[in-house]
Amino acid sequence: MPQTSKTFEFYNPWITKNTHTSQASITMPQMVNGQRPPGSLTIVSEKVPAAGYYGLGSRTHSVAYVIEGSFMGTCIIQASTTPNPGENDWVTLTETEKYYVGLETTGGAGISGGFSGGVSKPTQTDFREFTGNYAWIRARLDISRGTLQAIRLNF
Repeated sequence: MPQTSKTFEFYNPWITKNTHTSQASITMPQMVNGQRPPGSLTIVSEKVPAAGYYGLGSRTHSVAYVIEGSFMGTCIIQASTTPNPGENDWVTLTETEKYYVGLETTGGAGISGGFSGGVSKPTQTDFREFTGNYAWIRARLDISRGTLQAIRLNF
């Protein structure tokens, strides 16, 4: 049986602490190559197999976007029916688009209760569904501020 739940991983070119640079969580960097980044950065995840890859036909897929704090940006899913997709083989699934303005989470980024001294980072999860016989799925993120904790796929 194929794995029907997957968390998208993004290549993070800003990580310098270790050699593993693919990760589920992305935070807008303060600096890129010694300079302040432009207003928005576009990052595409690694591709993951969808229902069509396993020959399961047209199925409903669902994605969950999990944001943290004052995340500002757009999350969207792209799909391909090609066995080995190139950059021009992806279509954007507009029904999966979610735009965040940075005010979606509740609570402040103040000190959490107790004596931990930790900072509270409220989260929000949003769901989108789409149906198709797609071989590959990837996530595209346009990030301006904050942290995307994860994008998860189920089918």
